[in-house]
Amino acid sequence: MIDAYLDNPRFLCEDCTIDIYKEEHNFKSRKAAAAHRRRMFDVSYLFNEMVTDRYIAERGLNSVDDLKEDEMEKIMELSKEGYNNLFTKKEKVKMEEMEDQEKIEIMLSRKLDQL
Repeated sequence: MIDAYLDNPRFLCEDCTIDIYKEEHNFKSRKAAAAHRRRMFDVSYLFNEMVTDRYIAERGLNSVDDLKEDEMEKIMELSKEGYNNLFTKKEKVKMEEMEDQEKIEIMLSRKLDQL
C-alpha cells in the first residue's frame, strides 16, 4: 500500500493502513474500520465491473477474456476516473453505507446511463 498523502510516499502494510484509517476516521474498533475500508473498495470495484460489462456488450464480446490487455487497462483507468468524477464524496459515502447491493447498482447505473 502506498501512503500517497505524504510528500514522500511510502509503502505500508494493510494492517498499518487499517490502523491509520481507524484513527483518522474515529472508528471505535479496528474491525469496524477494516469493514468500512473494504466496503469502500467493494463499491468502486462494482462500478468497474459495470463499466467493463457495458464495454463488452457494446462491442459484442462474450467476456473479459476477449479483451486485449491495453483495452482492459483503458477500461480500468476510465472506470477509476469516472467513479471519481461522477460521484461526489457524499454520494460515495451514501453507497458505502448501503446494505442493499441492488440499490447501489441502481445508483451506479443511473450515472452510467447519463454518459
